[in-house]
Amino acid sequence: MKNYPPQLKAVAVALHQSRPEATIRQVAADLGSTPETLRNWIRAVEVSRSRGAGRRCRPSRRRRWRRRTALYGKGP
Repeated sequence: MKNYPPQLKAVAVALHQSRPEATIRQVAADLGSTPETLRNWIRAVEVSRSRGAGRRCRPSRRRRWRRRTALYGKGP
């Protein structure tokens, strides 16, 4: 398993976002990476952005917790 520096990951994701007409496969080939590696980096950036928006947990977990507390009065 290869370890890529964070700077390369950031540049790769920025390059993909700046070229909307290019596929992940094309951008990965330009960088000498695999498409799945680039896809993982893009997902990681999207997750970190969504967490930075003030979210603490996924909405589905939050709904489940509210449902439980409404039914039983306390969480599990």
